[in-house]
Amino acid sequence: MTMDPCQQSTLITLLSNAISTRLTTDQLAKAASLLTQLGTTLGFLATQRAFCEEQAKKGQAPPLELIEEELPDPDAQILEESPL
Repeated sequence: MTMDPCQQSTLITLLSNAISTRLTTDQLAKAASLLTQLGTTLGFLATQRAFCEEQAKKGQAPPLELIEEELPDPDAQILEESPL
């Protein structure tokens, strides 16, 4: 499914509004922080992967490959913060 930038922006706005009506202010702030970090980290990893692949094409670095043992366990539980 391909969306133009206006459709994508509209979808993100609708999703944000739907989520925000179901969260407290603190929950909303935490979700925003977490998703911002996720987006930033994914962008960083995509950039690094592209750089490594380009270097590998030039013969300057080994190709970036993840083997299954290096990937996080998809069934791993994310621990919630314990109250102080």
